Amino acid sequence: MSTGTPCDNPIDHTRRAELLELEHLRSRIAELEHRCQAAEAENQDFAVRYVQVANENEALASLWVASCRLHSTLEPDEVTDIITEILIELVGAEEFGILLADTRTNEITPVRVEGSAEHYPARVVPGEGPIGMAVRDGRAAFDEEGQPGRPLAVVPLVIQGDAVGAIVITRMLQHRCGFDAVARELLGLLSGHAATALMSSRLYSATDRKVRTIEGFLELIKGHARAGHGAPPQA
Repeated sequence: MSTGTPCDNPIDHTRRAELLELEHLRSRIAELEHRCQAAEAENQDFAVRYVQVANENEALASLWVASCRLHSTLEPDEVTDIITEILIELVGAEEFGILLADTRTNEITPVRVEGSAEHYPARVVPGEGPIGMAVRDGRAAFDEEGQPGRPLAVVPLVIQGDAVGAIVITRMLQHRCGFDAVARELLGLLSGHAATALMSSRLYSATDRKVRTIEGFLELIKGHARAGHGAPPQA
């Protein structure tokens, strides 16, 4: 009868080796899946960032174009038309008004209205109502919930800290939901640049009219002088 130690079954050794190898493969697969998920998440982050950068570049281009257009003319009607186009095409406003202050009465009156005029009082006093309060404070006010009787946005037109008017938006285009970052940047641009363009064009127009009036008066005097010089002397 043999008293030696029995040898392990070679089949058991093979089975254990296969199980170890299988566990190693599972661990390796899990690690690769984790890396793939991390890479996919990183790609998604890159995609989101790419869209953000593209939107920022588009916003910068829009801001630059809007700024150049605003100061491309000194005709008041053309400046108002350009502001209107910017509000419709870039901001997405459908109904809005452009209001300017009357320095003689300290009241703000509409100079251009797109849509119904019932949202704008004939005259607005700074500090009274949502429009007057935003003008008095010199800060843009947004009410995207659309409370009855209140505009969606009031953007004061400011020159050197003084409000000279306001852009009042009462309705956005159907495909535009609220004011995104680009729209707010554009409205911030209009707050200063539109105010400067409007007031500069109006001052230029008023000065040009005065110059033309003076020139016409001088021509009239010269005409009378020439007529008097050529007339025969009276006895």
